[in-house]
Amino acid sequence: MEDKHGKRLSKVLEYQPELAGDRFGVSYKNLQLKDYHYEVVYYEGQTSGIYTFEGVSFAHFMVSGLMGRPIGGEHHAASLLAKNHCSCGVGHSHTVDWAVRSSPTGGRIMGLVAGVYQDYESKWAGNINHLWWPGVVYLRGVEDGTYDPEFISLGRLRGEYA
Repeated sequence: MEDKHGKRLSKVLEYQPELAGDRFGVSYKNLQLKDYHYEVVYYEGQTSGIYTFEGVSFAHFMVSGLMGRPIGGEHHAASLLAKNHCSCGVGHSHTVDWAVRSSPTGGRIMGLVAGVYQDYESKWAGNINHLWWPGVVYLRGVEDGTYDPEFISLGRLRGEYA
């Protein structure tokens, strides 16, 4: 998925096309996307592209409406479900949250905010770093928009693999 950093690259090339190519090292080729990623989902305008797998839609962020602003807030995962009416997952806010809504007939949709996978604090964020959850979420048994999430903190990963 092209993240916000990849989007910054396209913005630089939009405003200064003379930097494009191997001479200055500003190009998507330098990111080696095809070497390290099976699929790449690009931004569409100012909004992140959406990738859907087994009934779950994934994006850097989902929009809240016509203004294109990211869905967020205190109950982020529940808001994703309320706005999208389908199973979805995002990472934009760097926090962690999970919500499930069930229908009377047993159907379920799940909303996931997956935290951030980084082992450092971002200086620009200041105290906001303390709100973030560093780790990964492994989705087991993904089928028809449902799954069993396994929340794995960065501390646990270090303990098992460092």
